[in-house]
This record gives sequence, structure tokens and C-alpha cells, in this order.
Amino acid sequence: GPFKTPGNHIWKVPCPDVYRGPHTDSKTAGKLYADYVNQACDAYESRGESVSAFIIESGMSVAGVVLPPPGYLKHAVGCVRNVGGLFIADEVQTGFGRFGTSYWGFQHNNDDVVPDIVTMGKPFGNGMPLAAVATTRKVAEAFETIGPEYFNTFGGNPVCAAAGLAVLDTIESEGLQAKAAEIGAYLKAGFMKLKVRLEIIGDVRGCGLFLGIELIR
Repeated sequence: GPFKTPGNHIWKVPCPDVYRGPHTDSKTAGKLYADYVNQACDAYESRGESVSAFIIESGMSVAGVVLPPPGYLKHAVGCVRNVGGLFIADEVQTGFGRFGTSYWGFQHNNDDVVPDIVTMGKPFGNGMPLAAVATTRKVAEAFETIGPEYFNTFGGNPVCAAAGLAVLDTIESEGLQAKAAEIGAYLKAGFMKLKVRLEIIGDVRGCGLFLGIELIR
């Protein structure tokens, strides 16, 4: 297929971008973009191969602050799980209440789809080097059954762990998720007003304090 990269074992599907992509109707784009995932699954099955996992950044940050359209995760993850694959949500930039409307990015427009694995970092330590991986019990038990030893020299650093606990406490005690929603809505409304006046602004998108303003010629 045209989206395979960098080799036979990794298949890159098109970014579900409703502004620049081939599917721009948010009402139908989720299913149409998920069809690319289904095509990838079908291709591997036709070769007698299995699908290990589908990994996606819950809000594609470096790709231009692109949020998956409604229904995308439901259909894409459904295809992957039908062939035995896992859903991995990358929350390194989107987690911990940044969207305002939800604590995790994968909860945005996802029809209650729960990941099998979640990766997180950056805001977890608020400047301290800290990352974490959360899995379902089924995944954790399978990993233990296989028997690989996991070793990390810096894993469990007590200072970084203390910083992470403080971050979690502060998010809750200071209502930072609600503040992200409030301030984000204010900023987005302001940018939308500018968009009406300035032709250089092609699109304003995102949620909470995860916002993107696309400038065009």
C-alpha cells in the first residue's frame, strides 16, 4: 500500500486531518479515515501475518495540532482489535487535563474507547524527567508470562517520583483541568474572531490549551 513506512512491519496511515486531508466533513471523516486502518489490517491478514498494535498520539501535536474526528478511534481501534491488535495511546503531550474537557486526550470524541497501553511524560514531571506507561492487567500479565526482564537504571527515581505526585495533587487541588477548559475557550474564541478579519488564518482548531492556528498564503 502507498502508506507503508519504513518497511513491511510498520504501516503508516494518513493523518485524520479534516482541514487539509482528503476527508473534510467532520460528520463522515472519522469512519473514512478509519477505513485506512482497516485496509492495513486486511493487507497483513492477506499475507498470513498478525497485527500487533495501533499507536496514535491522542492529539497530533507536531503534525499540526490535529484532533481525530468523531468516530475515528471507535472504528480504527475496532478494526485493530478484531484482528488481535492492541490500542496504544500516546499521551506524552496531551495528557493530564490539557484538553480541559477531558483528563486524557484519548477521551476526546472517542465513544468510550479505552486504550490497552498509555504512554505519558513531559507534563507528568512539570520539568523533571519523568515518564510512565500504564497498561491493562491483561497486557501486564502477558508481559510477565513471556518472561523478558525489564531494567531501567533511572526507573523509580524518588525525587522525580515525588515531583510526579506533586503534579497530580496540584492538578486536582487547583482545578487546572477546568482552568485549561476556561482559558482555552477564551483563546479559541479570540482566534476565531481574528480569523474572520485576517485572511492569513486558515484554520483554528484544538481543545483547551492544546490549540493550533494554521497560517496560509
